[in-house]
Amino acid sequence: MNELRDDFLREVPEEPSTHGWADAVRTKRRRRRAAGSAVAVAVVAAVAVPLGVSLMGRTGEPIVPAEPAPTSPAPVAWPDATHEEMCAFASGPDPIPAEAWVAVDELPEEPARVWLCDTAQAGEQPIVFPQEPLVDEHLVAAAIGTFNELLPLAPDAMCTMEFGMVYTVLYEYADGTVVPVQGEGHGCYVVRTGSDDDPQQRTGAGELLDELTRSWAEQRAAIGEGQGPLGEEACKLGPSLVAADDDRLVGGYACDAAYMAEGSTVEVPGDVVERLIGVERDLVDGGLGEPLMRIAVVDDLGGSRIFWYDGEYVMDEGDWETYGAVPDDLRADLEPIVDATR
Repeated sequence: MNELRDDFLREVPEEPSTHGWADAVRTKRRRRRAAGSAVAVAVVAAVAVPLGVSLMGRTGEPIVPAEPAPTSPAPVAWPDATHEEMCAFASGPDPIPAEAWVAVDELPEEPARVWLCDTAQAGEQPIVFPQEPLVDEHLVAAAIGTFNELLPLAPDAMCTMEFGMVYTVLYEYADGTVVPVQGEGHGCYVVRTGSDDDPQQRTGAGELLDELTRSWAEQRAAIGEGQGPLGEEACKLGPSLVAADDDRLVGGYACDAAYMAEGSTVEVPGDVVERLIGVERDLVDGGLGEPLMRIAVVDDLGGSRIFWYDGEYVMDEGDWETYGAVPDDLRADLEPIVDATR
């Protein structure tokens, strides 16, 4: 029923025969008594040796203790793989093979790396997922632990059918085993392992995705590396799952506000980007008007933020509840950029 779990458990040896066990025990007891007497004599003799001799070798040189054996396991030599290769069967034309969907009660707490795959369908605006794997051992352990702590989905749960983002997490273990986990960003926020015919369902897809997002952001900040900066395609995509770090911005791109519009994508000067993200957004009444332009600001690690501009106000797509008035001087610099995107 649980093939993955069986793969990770050791084979239990057959139960030994109990025939003749009493004789064997008595024989072992006699041997221990004899061995104990010999050990006692050896201990007395050892105590009688002068201390100076016990600390010196036969040549009179001090004995150098051997280096202790390493206690940390050797780093895993992961095979070369790209996000595109790992996630091709999760979001491409071919779905994940049925035999790969193994229902698990718990993920093994062993060395692993984690990939995060978008499952957006054609015509949907995709969110930019991290292209590099999560490899920090502590963050990977947290990602495994978060999944294992999710509560089972109640058998009588009544889940609504509104649509939300669906994602797939791939837990890749050192022995080559890959465990796919699917999360649904709607309804009961189901987290599923196993096939449709034999699923293991939990609830907490939002909690799991939040943990993964924090982990990738922490890994990028710690090592100063990511997938590299996004190009002008960032404006045609949705925002990145790991938002751009304002302290590491390297540019911005503007395009028509309509998703997949035919207009041009143009580069936004750095000083305009800095002033744009500095606009105070604290208005909550009225809402944004008809958007004229989308602006994607990107950092050097693969993060992006999407701003909407209607000619008077600007709003961060990551915070739909607030927007801010654009100062006149910044508005004057944005007008020719709007025209260039048409």
